[in-house]
Amino acid sequence: MRTKHYAEWSLATVRSHAQKYQDEARRSAQNAEQLLLCLQASITRTVYNKIYQFEAKYTITREPEKENVWDGVCYLKLLIDSYHVNTRSSTAQIRKKLAQLSGYMRNVAKGDVQQLCTYTRAL
Repeated sequence: MRTKHYAEWSLATVRSHAQKYQDEARRSAQNAEQLLLCLQASITRTVYNKIYQFEAKYTITREPEKENVWDGVCYLKLLIDSYHVNTRSSTAQIRKKLAQLSGYMRNVAKGDVQQLCTYTRAL
């Protein structure tokens, strides 16, 4: 995975990748653990508390042991989503898209209200 495309990946994609290397429990899993420790040592208590609310999103159940582990790559994705991707500029872009819903309905959804609702909720 390349980090220059971090904003393009969903958390589900990152979790899927993390599940694979966590299940193998090899070097990549160790790297993810070290990344987690580094990130946690580098953030403030306020940031830690905000990210901790999403513990389920960075917890991976390692198979076949059914052991829950915190994954550093998922943790990093949550940090990025919380503090970089979801900034004011992102909010401005979303508002701009919401203001153009009539064009979306006409040109993309072509009158499909369910598709419009799905799109709107995703924004």
